[in-house]
Amino acid sequence: MLAAGIEVKSGILESECAKLLAPYLCHIRERRPLVTAKWAMTLDGRIASATGDSKWITSDSTRKWTRERRGDHNAILVGIGTVESDDPQLTARTPGVSDPLRIVLDPGGRISADRRLLNDGAPVMLVILEGQSVPSGLPESVEVLSIPGNPVENGKSVIDLKHLLLKLGERNIQSLLVEGGAVTIGHFFDTSCVDRCQVLIAPKVIGGALAPGPIAGRGLDLMTFAIEALDPKWSEFGPDRVLEASLTLIGRGRLSR
Repeated sequence: MLAAGIEVKSGILESECAKLLAPYLCHIRERRPLVTAKWAMTLDGRIASATGDSKWITSDSTRKWTRERRGDHNAILVGIGTVESDDPQLTARTPGVSDPLRIVLDPGGRISADRRLLNDGAPVMLVILEGQSVPSGLPESVEVLSIPGNPVENGKSVIDLKHLLLKLGERNIQSLLVEGGAVTIGHFFDTSCVDRCQVLIAPKVIGGALAPGPIAGRGLDLMTFAIEALDPKWSEFGPDRVLEASLTLIGRGRLSR
């Protein structure tokens, strides 16, 4: 076009376009979905009381917003602990909003066939460790995916998340929302598999040394290594505040090929 004498301008709204295309670009470049970790917490960083009670931390309007945001993603993932304790549906429950594919990390294959998300007829992917037996009584709508494990300090194995993400990428899943629980989110952070966050903050205080926080796992040794939120966007829903941001890539490696 330049050779033909036509004026060309580039870089217009470049950052805005990059944000809009982020899932697609991640899928093209990394062959995996863009991963967003989401959690709700109190002012003192608790996701439940010491007794495990967590209903509800945020307001009705905030929870409605989070359900709608599920429709922005191709898939949503939780760990087996969340399925056992909360029995979630993981649907948008909003007219005009599509439900994402629901994925459950269940390394030991211990899910009970009576869980709600297994019995509404919509597709579910159950991810187990290679070599584990497939749980009995699963409906036909459930697909079981076996993934290799990585050894951890206690002698057990955990699902290789980078391998899983590449498998999801092969299925053209470009965006993944990880909703919990703390162990699962911690596993994603420990393996440098989180690109973005959605943090819901309620103006409440629970306290207690045994009240859990949103991110378990190994964590980081020094503040120097802390992951930082980039270009944070704040929203208000009733009394709550919501932070959406990309996360720094410090200390993160690329997925193994």
